[in-house]
Amino acid sequence: MRNPNIHLSLSFVAEKKLRLQQFCRQSWLHVLMQCAIIAAVWYCAAILVESLHLPVSSGVLGVFLMLILLMSGAIKVNWVRLGAKFVLGELVLMFIPLMMSILQYKALFISKGWQLMLTIILSTAMVMLSSAFTFIMVHRLQRRLHRHQIHKAQLNLKNNGNA
Repeated sequence: MRNPNIHLSLSFVAEKKLRLQQFCRQSWLHVLMQCAIIAAVWYCAAILVESLHLPVSSGVLGVFLMLILLMSGAIKVNWVRLGAKFVLGELVLMFIPLMMSILQYKALFISKGWQLMLTIILSTAMVMLSSAFTFIMVHRLQRRLHRHQIHKAQLNLKNNGNA
């Protein structure tokens, strides 16, 4: 005779597995849609750079365009959060073509390699530092806004209690 608890456990595990599979499918769909939104913003930036002959790369303009869209509320953070995390998580894959081109131009890398490495190291450090400073500034701004909202709510409670 079979134990009914084992049957319940197996059905519970099967149900959880099905929910996890549905979540993964839904999650991947969200990631793809959010990556499409990010790509659309970048594509719009590329069109702007090309049509207006701007002396800036489409990636840089795309970052500022995305920032403007996020700050204005035209695009909600939840609409691109998963896609941005995915793209940043898979950023290493973007460097594979770079490494292949280094192997292709081995003579150039041997003759000017120290200059290229110095440029790569300095530019990477600059990106990391500017990202860190931007994070710190935005975090401070968010804390200040949060404290302001709490203070405002406390004043409203105090005023409502006195009235």
